[in-house]
Amino acid sequence: MTREGTMWPRASPGFWCDWVPCWDGCCLSYYGVEKFYRSAEWLRYLIDIFLRPGAVASTAGHPLLAGFSFDHHLDGIVVGCRRNDKQMVALRVQDNDVAEVVLAPGDPRYQDRPPLPYELAIDAALTPRERRRRRTTASQVIPFTAKPDA
Repeated sequence: MTREGTMWPRASPGFWCDWVPCWDGCCLSYYGVEKFYRSAEWLRYLIDIFLRPGAVASTAGHPLLAGFSFDHHLDGIVVGCRRNDKQMVALRVQDNDVAEVVLAPGDPRYQDRPPLPYELAIDAALTPRERRRRRTTASQVIPFTAKPDA
């Protein structure tokens, strides 16, 4: 065990990782249900901890990892567009090295615009619960306030 009571040398980039393996297990894909925060950081974390040759978890001896090969070499590109400001970003992976490149900067003028047609199509495929989580607006957020003194 190392810091924070885990066997990994560093904490994960956040609570939710939206990278998932494809059906055949030959590639990673974006889960697509919720906003994906820190996608490049998560990809670097997965590569360093689990996927690359000599990955950290390869020496952990955890029974859930028995038979896992730890010999993956990732190459590819993923391009995404942020819904809130339409910033376009490319994640380029070459031999397990992740680079994040902004293809088009975000524009705050797009923040109050309605969803584009492709976004509506994605939203239509979501369950009602997923749709509620995705479309939260400032007016729907319940702020935390200090409890008044009794």
